[in-house]
Amino acid sequence: MEDIEDFKVLTLDLRPDVVKFWPKNDQYAIVGTYTLVEDETSESDEPTGQVRVGSLNLVQVADGDMEIIQTLQTQFGVYDLQFVPEGSLIDGKSDVFAISTSTGAIALYYISSNDDGGNTFDHPKIIHIRTIQLFPTDVLITFLAFHPEGRHVAMTLSDGQVCVAAFEPNASSTVAVLQHDFQAWMCSFVKHSGGGSEQWGLISGGDDAILRYIDLDIDQESISASQTPQIMPWMDRKIHQAGVTAVLPISQTPHTEASTSTSNGFLLLTGSYDDHLRLLHCPTMGRRVVLAEENMGGGVFRIKLVSMSTRVDPVSGETELVYLLIVSCMQAGARIVKLCEKDGDWHFDVEAKFEKNEGTLLYANLSAPLTSVPLTSVPLTSVPLQPRIIMDPSTHETPRGKNYKKNQRQREAKKRKALKAPLKIDNQPPYYRVLRAGPRKAIKKEAAKKYIHPWIRNNPAFRLQDRDAPTASLLGLPKEVRQKILGMCLEEDIPCPGRDFIRHSMYVEGGRSTRMGQLCGKIGVLCGVSPVLRCDMEFVAKVKKEELLAEYEKREKEEMKDRGVARWDQNLPLDSKRKGKVVKAKVSKKRPQRCWNTDVNVVVEDPLCPMERKNPGAWYQNTKVYRARSRAFREDQEGNGQGGQKIRFSD
Repeated sequence: MEDIEDFKVLTLDLRPDVVKFWPKNDQYAIVGTYTLVEDETSESDEPTGQVRVGSLNLVQVADGDMEIIQTLQTQFGVYDLQFVPEGSLIDGKSDVFAISTSTGAIALYYISSNDDGGNTFDHPKIIHIRTIQLFPTDVLITFLAFHPEGRHVAMTLSDGQVCVAAFEPNASSTVAVLQHDFQAWMCSFVKHSGGGSEQWGLISGGDDAILRYIDLDIDQESISASQTPQIMPWMDRKIHQAGVTAVLPISQTPHTEASTSTSNGFLLLTGSYDDHLRLLHCPTMGRRVVLAEENMGGGVFRIKLVSMSTRVDPVSGETELVYLLIVSCMQAGARIVKLCEKDGDWHFDVEAKFEKNEGTLLYANLSAPLTSVPLTSVPLTSVPLQPRIIMDPSTHETPRGKNYKKNQRQREAKKRKALKAPLKIDNQPPYYRVLRAGPRKAIKKEAAKKYIHPWIRNNPAFRLQDRDAPTASLLGLPKEVRQKILGMCLEEDIPCPGRDFIRHSMYVEGGRSTRMGQLCGKIGVLCGVSPVLRCDMEFVAKVKKEELLAEYEKREKEEMKDRGVARWDQNLPLDSKRKGKVVKAKVSKKRPQRCWNTDVNVVVEDPLCPMERKNPGAWYQNTKVYRARSRAFREDQEGNGQGGQKIRFSD
């Protein structure tokens, strides 16, 4: 595996998270950014939601260098960017792209080389068309996917919904077709064959580690869930061990259909926070099958297909199919990967890696066509480390060149000038960019280490909130730390009777069963969070149950010492009152060496039967007087017609 050493660095003012090349001219790329800003509020003010701003940057990539041509500030964070399919016009304009925002809206822009008067610009410019508000402003649109053959768009939302809409000039209505338990990250339209015809469907993944699919009915006017699906809607929660962040259907060829029987269904590449890149076969009927998987060393956030080719072995004549991929691996950087298939056998080969993003998460990557830009010069973007990985973000350092100090002074001067100058946004009044004490405290608070309990869903205090990055997750911690935190969660407030209340073994048994039941209930709740925690809980549950049993065994031994009836020097003759008469009896018969009921060897010196010691209530109920009756006792029994009286055996 080769390390990518030849690369260029371009530092932006805000955090980049998406990059796209202009399809018309791959020398220009658009980079979307975002950042979180919170206004300072007093104690009397009502709390406000998180506010995000961002920017669109037009970057020229030419002659092995990158240069920012234009920057547009936005009043929302930019989460995804997609160009409208070729041939589609919006308001009579081509080269239109849409961006998903942090305010529940889709903003439309286009790239133009000429102004309204027909004059040609030195460089293209990004021009805003309009913004369409589709969802409440506190909902984040995390991803967009345009239908390849129609004017339809699919969207994933921070509240877990996956929605589709007809992309018309005045469209404002959407249809929710899928629902995840947590934030949905990505979706894609899928074309598959089955039943002798072709059908379109939608596949999505989310933070709940679930992959979901549904067939769609699509026409020029509307889009909805299919009423006669060829593939029934399904969900798969067993394949991925953490959130599903990337899905990419790959095209099939007659070669792949013959070798893998994919003529019924489709092939799908997936990425997850569990660090694995997988190839799945999703058939029309039956379970999904993992054809190949590879550990990338970091969470797989995005997968891009660069090319697909076939090659024939001149010796054996066998055909091999090769897919070239670029994979964003967050903290592990980026990987250039080959997916190869030969004789129905699939496998991943990591050809090169980029790991110069120390202290950052790499969220976006893209390649220009191979005919114009070498593969090793693929621009990669990264963002500062987010709370999902618990680490001090101050460790991030920008690679320093020989003119680092000079460029740093120029950047600081440019920032000071920008803070003083009013900023004009399309159709919005000017405002001044001033960072107050409140946002500074919020940024410092956001950068602090934090742990989030992912299973607390119904508690309003822990309700999912909009975040500019994945939540700090228990799943991202080392296994030993996870097990320690899970063990601490099981120690919370399990009520038990006190020592004064435990006067007999039956109460000890009752308290033990109560606490064990409550412990098992909590174990069941934690095991239902995710497959990863279910594996961790096998060890944690075993340890906690052993500790609980050891605690009661110790307590039972202490209580045994304090019981007068258990002392060997206790006065054994029975004194009992029956209807005002005192009956005294002295038993001369010795107890047998083995208990008649429990079939347990007994100690001669022990005055109690093993069953009596274990469960006295049942012992009294199931025993009666047998022999060894005194004359006074028999007379009393015959006189009052009562039943037998329990008599202790003396040694």
